[in-house]
This record gives sequence, C-alpha cells and structure tokens, in this order.
Amino acid sequence: MTVEQLLRVIAIVCLLAAAVLGICHLRLDRGLRGVIEGLFPSVAAGFRIVTFEMSPRIKRLVLVAGLAFCGLMLLWMHEPLHKGKPVAYWVDAACEGYDSKPDIWEFRREVKDIGPAAVHCLAKKLRPWDGWRNAYRSLQTCLPPRLRQLLPDVLSAREVEEQRYGAAKTLALFGADARPAVGSLVRLLTQPEYPLPGLSYPVTHAAIAGLAAIGPGGKRALPVLHCLLTNQDVSLRVEIAGALWSIGCETNKVLEICTNALPSTDLWVSWYASFLLSKLQTAAAPAVPFALNLVQDRTHPAGTRATAAQVLGAARVSTPEIRAALLAGTQAGQDPDLRSNCAMALWRLDSQYAPLATRLLLEDIISLRRRFPGIKHDFTESFTEWPDIPTLKHLAESDSPEMRKEAAHVLQRIEAKTQTRAEHVNQVR
Repeated sequence: MTVEQLLRVIAIVCLLAAAVLGICHLRLDRGLRGVIEGLFPSVAAGFRIVTFEMSPRIKRLVLVAGLAFCGLMLLWMHEPLHKGKPVAYWVDAACEGYDSKPDIWEFRREVKDIGPAAVHCLAKKLRPWDGWRNAYRSLQTCLPPRLRQLLPDVLSAREVEEQRYGAAKTLALFGADARPAVGSLVRLLTQPEYPLPGLSYPVTHAAIAGLAAIGPGGKRALPVLHCLLTNQDVSLRVEIAGALWSIGCETNKVLEICTNALPSTDLWVSWYASFLLSKLQTAAAPAVPFALNLVQDRTHPAGTRATAAQVLGAARVSTPEIRAALLAGTQAGQDPDLRSNCAMALWRLDSQYAPLATRLLLEDIISLRRRFPGIKHDFTESFTEWPDIPTLKHLAESDSPEMRKEAAHVLQRIEAKTQTRAEHVNQVR
C-alpha cells in the first residue's frame, strides 16, 4: 500500500465517522445510547455535552451538512476510467521505468489517448518538493519496529526520479495540450537533481524536451532555460537550444549553441544541432564555414560529416567549393549516410541533382533495412517533400528487387499524400 492509498483509506474512514456523527445528532433510542456509553464512556460523555443537548433543528442541519460533505468528497474522489481501468493505473504504468522498459511507450500512448484530463495526473508526478517524504521517513525512524512495519514506505529517491522522467516524457506527447503542466516542469528545473550514480536518463533533459513540445505556450520557462545555459554540458545546451527555438524562436542563441555543437563526437548531439540549424534555413548561413570544414575533414566520424551536410543544404549557400565538397561526399566507397545526405544537400541547392539524390537515398534506405531487419520507421518523408517522380518510376523498374520494392512504396506514399491534400483543399472550398 502506498502513502497515497493510505491517505485515501484514512479519508474514507473520516467520512464514515462524519456520517456516524451526523446520525448521532438525531434522537437515538436508549438502547443504542446505552451501548455507546458502555463501550466508549468518555466519547459518549462528550457527545452528550456537545451534541445530545443541541436543539432538533440544529441536529438536522448538522446531519444534512455531514451527508452533503460525504457526498461531495466521494464525488471528488471518484476517478474517471479509461478502458475499464482508472486513469491513475495508466499514468503509473507510463511513469514506472525508463525508455528501455518493455511496453513503456504503449502505456504512454494510452495516456495520450486519454486526453488533456491526464495532464493533471502527470503534473502531480513531477512534484519537485520532497519535504513531506523526508518528514515521513524521520517519523518512521522514531516508531517502534513493529509499528514501523505496518506503515507503507515512500518511494526512494531513484524511484521518484524515474517517475518524474516518465511523466515528463509522456507530457511531451501532448504537445501544446500539456500547457497546464508548464509550472510543474519549470519548478522541476529549478530543483537540484538527486546525485544518483549510474543514472543515464537525467530528468532535466526530459523536462526540457517536454517544454519544447509545448512550444510558445511555455514562455514562462524562458528565464529558467537561459539560466541553465551556464551549464557546459553540450548535450544539455543543445537540448535547451531546441526548447528556445520551439518556445521563442530565438535564432541567434540557437545559431551560437548549435554551431559550436556541430563537431561533437556524440552523434545525437551533432545530429540534433544540425537539425535545429536546418530549421533556421537561410539564417543558418553563418554556420556554413564550420559545416563545410566538417564535411571536408575525413578525420571526423562519417555521421558527424553527414549531419553537417544537412546544414549546407538548408542554408542555401551555393559556392563551387561547397558543391565540390558535397559531390566528393557522394562518391562510391563513402559511408551510405554521408552519400545520401550530401546528395540531398546538392538537391536543395540545384534541382539537377534530384536523380542522384533519389537513387542514393533509396540505396541508403535499403542498407538500413539490411542492417536492421526489424526496423519499422518510414523513410519516405524526404521524397514526399521534393518528389522526383520520373526517377522513382525508372527505379521502380530496376533489376534489383529491393530497389523496385522501395521505389514502388515511395510512389504509393506520394500518391496517397497528394490525394489527402486534394481532399483537404476540397473540404476548405
């Protein structure tokens, strides 16, 4: 039994006691009064002084008030259901465990399906104040061992951080609908994290990701996010840059942080930095020299060079040197990701490279499916953004079965997306 469950039981007992007290306000027969006096003489004496000497009208008012209080409390304690189970069941399951726990994302998506009503429950999981837990533990140490065993234990520091992390990650799924939880997320960022050795999922990153998902509705968090930039952890700074862009479109700050993070040996940091710089589009032009050096420098990992190529394409800065570097990256023998990213960057700079980019991107997708047979990710978004239909139709008749399959799948997705857009336009008209 958890502390919350114990408090609920105590609340129910108090409600029952209030109901009994209301009944005692009526004129009881001598037999019941005698039983009360025999079993609880001191309580009965107090009732006799306080309640039995009241006027009938006041007793009736007290009874009605007591019953109304009981009804309101029971109504307040009633919990809505989702698929036959209380909302708290789904929220607890979504917050118990980190991302590697089996089925954790299924539970988080179920909480998302509950709708905005679940946001309040998730915000409660973010409670940053642990004073009551410390006081409760201190009280436990003062009790005799036998009595201490009867009391439920509170969550450990590691379990509390685990639940906070899960709540923040689940809130991120709600996007702008999680706006009521902004205050809880901000307060969480102002609290020192537990010094938990070996903790690979710090709650600060999850809270920042939650604020980034909320977007402009999280402007209350901007001062705190700027204060956190004093931290020199590059992964944290890039995460903050993503939130600053999502909430306040702070171009200069994002440009500064992400340009410095591009050469990171952490592939996720480098990828996310290039992703944010790509969002800036032509405003990312000051980062082009750094990105070009990365693409040309073979001492850097292929993944870092590939993400830098994305920045060159998004910034729309086209020079002979940039084109030469990107063409060199598409040559045979290079890493498949580097080849496809360089080709896509060339495509953005000049449409004549569309056939080359289409072919290399399909080859990269085929390579990924060979390396990760169970992967379910849909890689067709790049094609649906700038479709090169003639090249795709030509590749759909390729000698390679894998190439034919991927090209046909992309053509189907493009056709479906075109049809959806046409239906939307007709509805608007």
